[in-house]
Amino acid sequence: MDRRRAWQVLVDGVLTTPHGTRTLVARHGAPPGAHFVDVNDQTAFADYFTTDERGTIAATLPAWPATRYVTVLADVIDRVAWAAAGYRLDAVETLMVRDLALPLPAVPQPPVEWVQDAVSAAWHNAHDPLGECWIAPLATTDARLRHAVLCVDGLPASRGRITRLTPDAGFVTSIATAPALRRRGLADALMRGMLHDEAQRGARWSVLQAAPGAVGLYARLGYRALGPTWVLVAP
Repeated sequence: MDRRRAWQVLVDGVLTTPHGTRTLVARHGAPPGAHFVDVNDQTAFADYFTTDERGTIAATLPAWPATRYVTVLADVIDRVAWAAAGYRLDAVETLMVRDLALPLPAVPQPPVEWVQDAVSAAWHNAHDPLGECWIAPLATTDARLRHAVLCVDGLPASRGRITRLTPDAGFVTSIATAPALRRRGLADALMRGMLHDEAQRGARWSVLQAAPGAVGLYARLGYRALGPTWVLVAP
């Protein structure tokens, strides 16, 4: 899978997936960007994905909501131009892809668990390792979404989501581990279980956006870097 296709998997994974009962207004713009706005969320935000490294799109972004996030896929960006438009660099992440036809790492023991229904989702939200309601109310009814959890002593310790919008490619997101249980290989085990599940379900590719501290983990799992993604925010 090349960089352009992986980028589209990432963008579609964010823009297209319904988030429970929230009403999303989504627009896939012509290059260089696309955006969505959650109009019913009290903490409404706009999130843009673009390949416009020079920041020329910034002038066309709406004034509402007050907080705007922009993710730019580019080898370099014009930081001066983005700063002049009111954006600060929040992080430099990495677009990565894994070919599931290549040998997979060992299946974890114990195996990951999968959240199957609304009752289980509510329980996992209440016991989330980061204290977040990360599974939307209707998400368990959407066959394109799968939520994986690795438990320790009966409680969720590490979790993540896979979004499959096309038969051959999945988008991995929402990976998180309880702060007190980090550096014990839990995220590694969770990812191994997710990769095996995706391969068994017929996927060929796994795509994700890796935070700076997680690139090494994903590389050890067989992901390869396709390029940096620059995350900017306008307060």
